[in-house]
Amino acid sequence: MPTSDSKNIFVIGTGPAGYGAAKHLMENGQPTRLLEKNSYFGGHCASFEFEEGFVFDDGPHISFTKHDEIKELFAANTGNDVSQFSAYVDNWWRGYWVKHPAITSMHGLPTEMNTKILMEITTALAARGAFASSDSDSPNAAGPAGKGTGGEQPSADSSADSSDDVKNYEEWLIRSYGDTYARNFPMEYTVKYHTTEAKNLTTDWLGPRLYQPDLEEVIQGMLSAETPDRHYISEFRYPNKKGFANFVSEVQTVAPVSYESEVTEIDVINRTFTINGSEVHNYDHLVSSMPLPTIMKCIKGAPTDLIQAAEGLACTQAAIVNFGVKRPEISKAHWSYFYDEEIPFARTSFPHKFSPHTVPEGCSAVQAETYFSDKYRPMTGTLDQVVEDTIEGLLTVGTLKSRDEIVFSKAWVAPWAQVIFDHDRKEAVEAIHGFLRENNIEYCGRFGEWAYIWSDESYLSGRAAADRIIQT
Repeated sequence: MPTSDSKNIFVIGTGPAGYGAAKHLMENGQPTRLLEKNSYFGGHCASFEFEEGFVFDDGPHISFTKHDEIKELFAANTGNDVSQFSAYVDNWWRGYWVKHPAITSMHGLPTEMNTKILMEITTALAARGAFASSDSDSPNAAGPAGKGTGGEQPSADSSADSSDDVKNYEEWLIRSYGDTYARNFPMEYTVKYHTTEAKNLTTDWLGPRLYQPDLEEVIQGMLSAETPDRHYISEFRYPNKKGFANFVSEVQTVAPVSYESEVTEIDVINRTFTINGSEVHNYDHLVSSMPLPTIMKCIKGAPTDLIQAAEGLACTQAAIVNFGVKRPEISKAHWSYFYDEEIPFARTSFPHKFSPHTVPEGCSAVQAETYFSDKYRPMTGTLDQVVEDTIEGLLTVGTLKSRDEIVFSKAWVAPWAQVIFDHDRKEAVEAIHGFLRENNIEYCGRFGEWAYIWSDESYLSGRAAADRIIQT
């Protein structure tokens, strides 16, 4: 029920962040209205069901949250109809399929390269004191959490060189792995996924994303074709039906939703906003999951320097190509990474491996992502050309066979894919966030925080934004 001090609150966006904000506000007696510019819910986590029987997400999504409350909430939204699995992940590098993470699965790769990698990573590990002690009580020991089997994951600074003179991601990679591995693997992938060189990135986004092996694991991976699973998350979940967005489906009913309602102007002086260029509303508080460059363009009379700072923020766009194939199994991997420049896409994923209900019987599905960015690598060709290049790439790596029948094809460009943590980001984001908070606009989600956060973190970001309003 509304409280006596209820505020006039609007939440912009129906993804996990908007969901978290609206749910928390409503549960605390603050009537809230959700605004969604699209005709569907989910934001960056949207899912699309096609009449041919295929389900594709707006880019690959799975849940691996460690938060029991969110795990239970997401599951409840599906009617507890959830698939749980351990993922097999691999990498394509110059004609080789390499189990992920590559650094612990180098068996069969060129001997000369492996020799250099082994010598250099030995030096790198020694430089950061990795051989200081084998005692399991030692802070340098590689316990379960450090190996991604369930505990809190080490940050980039805790697992590699944390000295102040590491100026960028390239230096961090070389210090962590040595020059040969860094340049042949993560630095190549960086250009494809982030659309810019590693030297142009900071390191404050890494968290547990890059596996930090010990020397024994590297040696075992060079000597043996079979290696233990060492992905930093061991348990994944996905809705059995309706795609990933089903995890946040309660957002449709948790508060009133206005679809096809794009915020086009915000007047922070008079506390009004305009929908679709004509419909004006008053507000006491806004909670926004809009991308920071977008919301700053909407704010009437926003300081020029902040608009320019927002325009300087970098983000990738993803050309997402989806195929349904009339063959029951086209990959043993749940998803794969691609390093070679000649292969256009950076990653493929296979929705039928997440849930069999994403494809018709007897079919498989593949989703390929090719990345661009306005700041570093603009998309100059057509989407049709990306589709053709994707087919050629899938044939080259063997995911598609020449006789395969593609029974479904759909492609689109996701305009907001991944935040690029370049050196312009931190100062600009801090200034923009300060301005928004001063004007009763709370920010949340991946593109409101302008951070590399996952769906559970986005939900919590929205809840935190709502809590700041509740506490005022």
